[in-house]
Amino acid sequence: MHTARRFFITALEDHPVTLLAQIRNLQDGSLIQQSNLSSIDFRIFDLESVTPHIPTSTGSVSIVNSVFDTLQLDDRWNVDARGFNFAHTQPATAFNTGSRTYDLEYEFNPTGGANTTFGLAFTVKILEWRSA
Repeated sequence: MHTARRFFITALEDHPVTLLAQIRNLQDGSLIQQSNLSSIDFRIFDLESVTPHIPTSTGSVSIVNSVFDTLQLDDRWNVDARGFNFAHTQPATAFNTGSRTYDLEYEFNPTGGANTTFGLAFTVKILEWRSA
């Protein structure tokens, strides 16, 4: 993988987790576009398991449903006034054990060919959900 950025978030167990990011082209700083990507894959690692290097979940992400060709701005985004162009929701089953830390890695595969793959990583601290 060529380059990756890591973000740290906290979420509740047994709840879906939506990940948002503003992703730009490494060469010229332009926003990534749907047409510039051939695939997006993800891997989730439970850092507190006996095998933290083996993914607990893997899959592919729909480019059409997760990458926006223009920046989006809504009440979920509080980083800046510009917005996000990547949004993906992991289901509640992905992080169903509280008091654990997970690594979630996205691998973006551009249509440009070899050595252009880049990553986006989240370290997710899951809090216990103590419902009544």
